[in-house]
Amino acid sequence: QVENERKKLAARFKRISGIAGGIVAILSLAVVVGWYFDIELFKHPFGTSVAFGVAFAYLIFGTVVALDAFVPESKPLRIAKLVVVSVLSVMAAVKCVEGVIGTDWDFLNLNLSFNSERMVPLLYPGIMTPDTSIVQAILGLSYLLMDVWKNARVQIWQLLSVSVVVTCLVPVFGFILGDTNLCSLWGCVRMPV
Repeated sequence: QVENERKKLAARFKRISGIAGGIVAILSLAVVVGWYFDIELFKHPFGTSVAFGVAFAYLIFGTVVALDAFVPESKPLRIAKLVVVSVLSVMAAVKCVEGVIGTDWDFLNLNLSFNSERMVPLLYPGIMTPDTSIVQAILGLSYLLMDVWKNARVQIWQLLSVSVVVTCLVPVFGFILGDTNLCSLWGCVRMPV
């Protein structure tokens, strides 16, 4: 009886996370479409511009979470998800290093414009604040650990996931309280709100 209730609860949480991932993917897709077709309303969904690279990364992360919840697992799909999440995590980690040492390695940016006449090229990862890149790197790492060590006794990925939530909530509380010291690691940013 208890085991059956646990399975129902796990299935419910899986659906909720899939819906949340789908919402993130849809909002991020709107931002990406806004950048491709120069729709200002979509590029600024919350009154603040969302960088193309950030929206692209969250489009992929949200899609992966939704796929986990609603698409039956297959070995090729699992490998594809792990490769994509690994690439996004490494790119985010590189952006962290760039922020720490104060440089910009342009050769690592992928031009996804598909239009040579575009005034502003659409780059991934492009410009990304260090706190955003830290969140993306930890998010990707926690997903990879969750997939690889499903049966481990100590679930380190859960601790990493909680650190992502805390990292995202600190600026939100800073913005709400008007305390710029809490707003972000690198200045007050409205986007986390």
